[in-house]
Order: sequence, then structure tokens, then C-alpha cells
Amino acid sequence: MTVPTSTKKTVAIIGAGLTGLLAAHGLQQNGFCAVIFEQDANMDARTRDWTMLVHWAMPIFEKLVPRDIFTGLRSTVCNPYLDFDSEAESIPCYDGVTGDLLFRSPLPNARRVSRQALRRLLARRVCIRWNACLREICLTDSGVQIKLEDGSVFDADYVLGTDGSSSKVREFLLGPDVSRPQGSGFQFATGITKFQDAEKTDAVVRAHPVAALMMGTSSVGAVGVMSVENPADKSTWTTFWTKIWKGETLRLRDSEALAYIRENTTPLRGIFQSAVDWTPEESDVFINEMKYWSPVPWDNHGGRVTLAGDAAHPMLIYRGQGFQHSITDVDNYVTALTNAAEREEALAKYDSADIQVHGCQYSLQARIVTYAPPSAFWSLRQTRLFEESKLISSIATAFRRSVWKFVSHPTHPNKGLESSAKGPRRPTFNTTSTVTTITAVVIAIAPCLLSPSSLSPSCGARWPTARLSPPTAMVLSRSREQAKSAGVVDVAEVDPPQREDAKAEALVGPGTILVPPTEASATATATTAAAAAAETTSAGSSTLLRTTQTAMIEPSTESDDEFDLDSGLLGDDTTASLTSSIYASFAYERGRRYQSFESGRYPIPNDDLEQNREDMKHAMLMMLTEGKPFYSPIGTHPQKILDIGTGTGIWAIEVGDRYPSAHVCGIDLTPIQPEWVPANVSFLVDDCTLDWIERDVDLAHFRFMVMILKDVPTVLTHAYESLRPGGWVELQELHGVPLCDDGTMTNDDPVKTLYSTAGEAYKKFGMSTSLPAALEPLLRQAGFENVHCQVLKVPIGTWAKDRMMRAIGLYQKMAVLDFIPTLTGRPFQALRISEAEAEVRVALARKGLEDPSVHRFFNYYFWYAQKPGSRRREEDDV
Repeated sequence: MTVPTSTKKTVAIIGAGLTGLLAAHGLQQNGFCAVIFEQDANMDARTRDWTMLVHWAMPIFEKLVPRDIFTGLRSTVCNPYLDFDSEAESIPCYDGVTGDLLFRSPLPNARRVSRQALRRLLARRVCIRWNACLREICLTDSGVQIKLEDGSVFDADYVLGTDGSSSKVREFLLGPDVSRPQGSGFQFATGITKFQDAEKTDAVVRAHPVAALMMGTSSVGAVGVMSVENPADKSTWTTFWTKIWKGETLRLRDSEALAYIRENTTPLRGIFQSAVDWTPEESDVFINEMKYWSPVPWDNHGGRVTLAGDAAHPMLIYRGQGFQHSITDVDNYVTALTNAAEREEALAKYDSADIQVHGCQYSLQARIVTYAPPSAFWSLRQTRLFEESKLISSIATAFRRSVWKFVSHPTHPNKGLESSAKGPRRPTFNTTSTVTTITAVVIAIAPCLLSPSSLSPSCGARWPTARLSPPTAMVLSRSREQAKSAGVVDVAEVDPPQREDAKAEALVGPGTILVPPTEASATATATTAAAAAAETTSAGSSTLLRTTQTAMIEPSTESDDEFDLDSGLLGDDTTASLTSSIYASFAYERGRRYQSFESGRYPIPNDDLEQNREDMKHAMLMMLTEGKPFYSPIGTHPQKILDIGTGTGIWAIEVGDRYPSAHVCGIDLTPIQPEWVPANVSFLVDDCTLDWIERDVDLAHFRFMVMILKDVPTVLTHAYESLRPGGWVELQELHGVPLCDDGTMTNDDPVKTLYSTAGEAYKKFGMSTSLPAALEPLLRQAGFENVHCQVLKVPIGTWAKDRMMRAIGLYQKMAVLDFIPTLTGRPFQALRISEAEAEVRVALARKGLEDPSVHRFFNYYFWYAQKPGSRRREEDDV
């Protein structure tokens, strides 16, 4: 399939939603050939409907569509017979406690429409190719080529992704991890009801003839008119209700969804609750979690591929703002393409505006913050963007942030990121002002971000990953000279009284730091640990093994992709090393980097690919354990925590943030950890098989270490000796044997046989892939008691029915795909398997991983055990 011979530029639009259809009209109106590719079979493939507002973007909408389409908009209005006066063109909001009217928000010229009806209207006179599921986008010399799942291809000049919040085009531009939308924790329920009772319908209309809101203490509700069959007979009208609340992630529909809402959500008042109670059992009812995605810069490949609508900025529901921004997206995109002379630059500006404005991006901007002594006041204005600063531009690259907001706070980082009500005084200054006695310059990443930044910035440092919460802040500098060299020049001094050096040092702490987390985050973790401690205490100090095994994973009828296996030795940081710098040297084989310590001893790489895989596995385990970094009940205020085989340091940094009372030390053979870390986190380059110098430790943590250690008993003895009486050791380990409990994996399965061969190979290096499942005797031999074992199943791929397990399985599959090529190096060479044969085995395994009908999984073992002796009393932790 190719583009028809024509002088018109062709735009391939992915997705026949409202944004895609509107874009097709706008482009056709301006002389372009627009072809829409939609994966659904036809317009009726999805029966779900809901209402949408068209208000402040109405003039733009009118400009984009032909006259008859705009005139037909009236037919899509939920109640086209309504006399639209100032009351109808408003939305009232009621108090969920008293039922009183709180306010009425005017919406002049607004119209509430049926999404399905508007979609049918916009589908007129545009080219839609149904059953056209996108598989791949390829750049060509002349433009772009899209490849579909049915094998057909289409050549175009441009591609516009309008394929919704889980956009495949966005995944092409940014990769699966960065492009993935985030769950908000808020559940959204919709009920479409036909009461066939005029009095009940009239009760909805009395709240408002179009739609009304109610704000409760724990939920938000809405009711309104969905469609009018006979304006004279309200028993024929269809109404809708919605409800939003914060709670567990759900995906329910119809009677099951209705039952859940009635039984598990807090009732509202009046018609907002009655509409739910009156809903017939056969009604269409849906519950889904609302999701969002914080836009980050993407490469639009010279303007040839970009996004619009929910594909560019999926946002939470707020008075129809999402659709209004989709309309403006289309207008801006069409305008950019129409400007032929400067099309590439115009499209770059279009994308930049999308990132800065949409998706509530302004509130999520990164901040550069200065901290001064409490007696001083500073002001850092957005008069320069520090383009000349290599360090600042590196941070912008690493965190995919091109927009920075500059703020000043007179408080210490430990006090949080918010300034006092009065705020700092604002002295006058210009771009030639110089830096004087700055205590700290901080890059603060807004708490809603999730931007994995495993890509090393140009200045050579490795940045820690920005997580969802709490806010992360990196101190760049504590001295005037460092600040100057970083390009921080727009700071003015207002005669701050000087402080003693010792006090100033105590304010920030030694070295570079991360601002500690919010108290809520630490409290949540502490509560979890305290609960676990209480459970252990009630059970006593029995020597019996306590094992918890998860149930069989229910498979889905759908399929998809991605994530994990097991890992190796990784990194260190900026602090002093206990041993020789020989650990910092590396060996390179077959394009991969290995630790050169005791050359040949460790067959797993430690290069950037492996480090990225380790960070992916960390994210997966945090999902798997519902945010628990460990299971050991160490109390709320531990003092010392060791992370053995810390790798990239991601676990140590997160635990340091959650437990500001503890000093967290990460130990590894390789110095690859970030330089900017919390004040209570440090890294050492050392070999854990040698004697440890740390003592009185509350928790010694291992992750994916057992398989690669030659002498596990000795290491466990070192851990035992380092712990205080009552301290805990925890080992989080992958059992590297693919399993299946429903008979879908055969004995000659290529993934299973590949891992079996890998197990034989690792034996040549003194390693064991089966040891993670059999650690109890080694723990008891080392002297530990109160042994626990939590066994969690992780699907390999997205065959699981549960949405969370599908996401975890996606991570696991990706990690497996990244890991198995390493077997063709040192492991299979140890078995004298030829390179050609090794490549064939890996290729067969890769192909096998693409089969969703085979339900493979790994067992993850979380072992934790206690050193005998008196435990610290709980009141000591208060």
C-alpha cells in the first residue's frame, strides 16, 4: 500500500478518536491528504459512551471543520431541545454534607455532547482504515512509513499519533517505560441509566438541566442528561451519573461495578445518591482508574512524527479541559504544517508548547532552589536559563526537562521544600550579579514525576532516578566557587549576617545530599515495618520456618510484552574505599563490560545495559511488594542499614530517603553509584566475601546476590557478626528456573532449556541458580532464628489477567530479553558451546517469549531472619 500519486502532503493519523477525526478535517481543510488508521473493526466496536463539554475551544472547533459538520454539532448535544440560557450554560456544585449549593460556575456557549454521537458526526467525509493496528513506524529518506499488524505498509510525509492515553506512537518516540501512563489512585465510575420513570428523570433535571456536581468529603459525584428521545416524555430520557473516589485500582463493569459502588463507597446526598440506588441492574456501569502522563520532550524526527490529544497529555478529568486542549492541539498542528517554509521549526515549537502547557505541566516543572542560612534572604529569578552551563544542561537532559522554575527558600532542606507564608525578600539584581556565600544550590524535581534517567549526562555523572514521591532534590554546590563554575550567577545577597562555619556546615550536612523525604512517606514505611514487627512478636521467637506462597496466577485471554531475571555485581560512589582501586577497573568482551576483579570470576556484565536492567528490576519489585523495600520488622527508627551488592545504589537511596534516622551504606565491587545522594547514604567499594568492619547493624540487605556468591555461608556469617542482637538479615532473590503450574510449558520449552543450560554454565563459576530456594539451612547454620520466607510469583510476559501482574510481567519479560544475550559470552564459553549455537539457542528463547499461551513464571524468594538477642524496645524507636 503506498500513497496515491499527488502533490498533496500526506499525514497518517493513528487513532480514530475525536482528536484524530478532528485533525483529519483540519488537515483536509488546508490542502493535506489525511488517512486515519484505527485498530477497531468499525465505529460500533466500542459501545461505551460518555458526555463531554465543548466550551472555550468552541471557536477553534468551528474553524477546523466544514460548515455542515459544525452545524451538525447540535445533533450531538445531549439535550438538543433545551433553551440554552445562562443557567443551562453553567455547572452548579453542591455540598456533599449539607446538600446546599456551593457555587455555580458559568460556561458561556458550552455544549455537553455525547462522545459517540460526536464521533459519528466527525467520521463523515474522512478516510478511515479500520482493522489497521499499528506495529511499527520507520523513518525513510522521503518521509515516514508505518507498518501494520496485517503486514501492509503505508508511506506518508508525516505521522500524527492520536491513539489515546496508552499511545503506541508515544511508545515509538520515547520507549515503553517513559511513555507509560501512571495510575492516579482515583477511581472513576460512570452509570448510564434509563429509569423509564418520568419522576426519577425529573429529579435529575431539577439538579440541573444539563449536569451538576457534588463535592463530598471522600468522593465527588455528578448527574446529568445523556440523551433525549422524546422531549415531551421524560420516561424516555437517558441519564448518567458519575462518582470519583480514591481507592484500590479497579476495572469493573455492569452489575459487578454497580454492586461495588453501592457497597464500598461513601454515599452522597439527594439525587446524587438516588441516581445510583435507582440504577437498573441491566444498565451500563463502568469503573476504571484515572491515569495521567507528565509530558517530557521527545524527538519528533524533524517534525515528521508527533502527538496530539490524550496521546500527548492524558490528564485527569477537570471540567472538560482535556478535550479543549485536544482541539487546540489540532489547530496548532495544522497551523504548523501549513507553514511550509518553516515547517520543521514550527513543529518543534508545537511540541515544546505541548510539553510546557498541557497535562498540568506547569505545576510539575523542575525547580532550581537556593538554600541560605535562616538569617539570610535570597532571591533567584528566572532571568537566565543557564544555557551556557554544561552541568545544568546535563540535568535538563537527564531528567528530560527543558523548563526550569527558579525559587528561593530561607529554610534548611530538612524542613521541606515550601517557603514560609511571607517568603523571602526580593532584592533587585541583574544578570551580572554574582554569587556570594551560598549554602546550597539544589535541583528539585516535582513530586509527580517518574522519569527514569539511567542515561548518563554529558558531565559524566550518573543521576539518581526521579521517583513519584517524595520530592527529590540534588545539591549541586555548597560553595561560591562551585556555584560559579556551575553557571549559577543570578543570585543576589541582601547583607546576610555571617554564621560560624561549623553551624553552616551542620545546616546542610557533609558532602552532597538529597533533600530528605516527606514525613508521610517515612511514616507509611514505618507503619508497615511496625505492623510486621507486631506480627513477629505475637508469633514469638519460634525456630520454625514461616513460609508464605502466593496463589496461582490467573491467565488473561489477552497478550502483550516485557521484564526481569537475575543480576550481578554493581557499583559504588564518591566516598572512601576500604580496599584497593583495582575494583574500579574493567574488562571488555564481545562488546560488554565486566568487573575485572579476580578476572573471570563473575560472568555477568556491569555495563550500562546491566545497570538499566537492575533499575528496572527495582521498579518491578517495588510494584510486586506494594512499595515495601524489605519485609524485615526493623522498627521505625533504625540506625544502621547495609545494602550488600548495592549496584546502582537505587535501593540504598530510596531506603535512605524513607529512614532519615538511619545511616545506609551500600557496598559493591564497582564504583558506578551516583554522586548526589541523601546525607545519610554512602557507598563503599569492597568485597563482601572478606571481613566486614560494620557493627551494630539493624538490617543487612542482599538482593540478587546469592546466585553469584561462591561462598554464601561465609557471607552470611559476616552479616550475622555485623548485626546488633535482634537485628535482621534479608535476602531478596530470584530462583532462576522458569516454572509453570498449568501445563502450558513443555519440557523442551526453549526458555526453560536455555535457563537449564545457564544453570550448568554458572556451576563452572561456583554459582548456583537453585540456591535462592534453599537458604533456610544456611541461615540457621550462620546462627539466625525466626526465619521467614515470602515466595512471590512473577509472570514472564503479560499473560496474567490481573492488570498489576501484567505490568510486572512486562518488566520481567524485558529483563529476560536483556539478560539472555549475556549467556552467549562467558557462561556458554565455559561449556564450550560455540558462538553460533549459543546465538541460535538465544534466538529460540526470544521467539518462545513471544508466545502468550505459555504461562511461564519465576519464583522470587524474600528470606528474612533475625539474630538472637534482646530486640530494641519499641519505645526506644519513638
